[in-house]
Amino acid sequence: AITAAWVTSLHEPEKGQKAFIKWLNHQDRDIRILAAAYLSACGKYARPLIESSFNEAKDPYVRINLALGLLSQRLHIQEACFALYN
Repeated sequence: AITAAWVTSLHEPEKGQKAFIKWLNHQDRDIRILAAAYLSACGKYARPLIESSFNEAKDPYVRINLALGLLSQRLHIQEACFALYN
């Protein structure tokens, strides 16, 4: 389902981002981490959700994956680098 959300994001960004929200808030940590990695791989197609999820995420590994997505798009460089440093 996370892979499907990724593919959907590339073709219908708004619909794909909505699909990711469920997985980013999942109770299983491994699923949240995987969802964050896939979301970051969406690049510009998921920019709004990457930014908002990065700001809201409490899990450091989710934040790391989202920080990598921000860095790849050259957004919020200082905050993303700080998250990686921590």
